[in-house]
Amino acid sequence: MKTSLKWIKVRLAIRDNPFNILYWVLLIAFVYVVIGIYGMNWSYVPFP
Repeated sequence: MKTSLKWIKVRLAIRDNPFNILYWVLLIAFVYVVIGIYGMNWSYVPFP
């Protein structure tokens, strides 16, 4: 029951804050950039 209540809270939080998903997308993109810069492995580029 606790997990279902927790999941409902998460869904309500996402509904109340539509920028939450956008924030995660930007965070993942930022992590990719940091890995690319500090990894200096330009032989593999995730995008053309």
